[in-house]
Amino acid sequence: MAKEKHILFYDYEMMIDHLKRKVPLDECPAFNVPPPEIGFKDPVIDPRETWGQFAKRILEFEEPPLVRLEKEKEINGNLG
Repeated sequence: MAKEKHILFYDYEMMIDHLKRKVPLDECPAFNVPPPEIGFKDPVIDPRETWGQFAKRILEFEEPPLVRLEKEKEINGNLG
């Protein structure tokens, strides 16, 4: 999301530390940090994953696709 909207995140703690130590700007690293990973509040494995996608994912040791449980309840009705 942050990459889509070009939102920048900074490590202010490191920036303040460099300011306190009076490190010249040329010697300072970039204070940009990658955006935080936003996880789901209630992740479940996507039940719409096809058998072909499942087999490929298992063969390539990939993580399963996750969706929000609330979203699945909206799509498939009450799950449980």
